[in-house]
Amino acid sequence: METNKEVVSIENSEPRTIGEIFGAWSEIFKMTERFFAAELPRSSNKATHRALLIYTLLIALLQAIAEAIHAASQPTAAFGIFAQNNFPLISFFITFLYAIVLFPIGFYVINGIFYASAKLFGGKGKFSDQAYLTSLFLLPLSFIIAVITAIPFKPFVGLINLGLVIYQIILQIRAFIVVHKITYVKASEAVVIPYFLILVVSIPLIIALMRTSSLF
Repeated sequence: METNKEVVSIENSEPRTIGEIFGAWSEIFKMTERFFAAELPRSSNKATHRALLIYTLLIALLQAIAEAIHAASQPTAAFGIFAQNNFPLISFFITFLYAIVLFPIGFYVINGIFYASAKLFGGKGKFSDQAYLTSLFLLPLSFIIAVITAIPFKPFVGLINLGLVIYQIILQIRAFIVVHKITYVKASEAVVIPYFLILVVSIPLIIALMRTSSLF
C-alpha cells in the first residue's frame, strides 16, 4: 500500500529546488507509477539540469579521486619533472574535466535513444518530461553503482549492480507508462529493446578493448 510520504502533491507544479532533488533521490526505492504521475506536473528543463549538475559534479569528483589514487601508484619516470611531481593532481583534473563534459552528453544521448524507442511504440510524451522523470532515478542509481564499484572489497559487486540495473529498467518502464501514456507491455518493449541493443553492441567493444589492453 502506498503511503502519502512517497507521493508529491499533484497540485505542486513548481520545479524542484536542489534540496528537494536530494529528497526525491532518497525515495529511489519507493518510486511507483503514482509517484511519477505526481512528479510529472513538476517537470521542467531547469529541474532536470539541476539534478544533472549535482550528479555530474558528484560522479566526476568520485572518478577523479579514484583516478588520482591510481595515478599515485604508477611509475612516472617517462614524464618530465613537473609531471612526475604532480601526476596524481594532473590525473585528477583531466578526469574531472572529462567527466564534466561526458556525463551530461551521455545522459541526453541515452534519453534520445529511449525516446525514439517510445515513439515507435506509440509514445505520446514530451522528451523534456521523459528526461525529467528519468533523472529522478537514473542519476542516483548510477551514482550508487559507481560508489559500489569503487569499493576495494567487492565479492558481490557484480550481483548487486545487476540487481540495480534490473530495478532501473523497472523504474524506466513505470516512467514510460506515465509520461508516454502507453500500456505496460508496450512500455516494457520500448525500454528492454534499447537495453538489449546496447548490450549487443557493447560486448564486442569490451572484448576488443580487453584484447587491446592485453597487448601492452
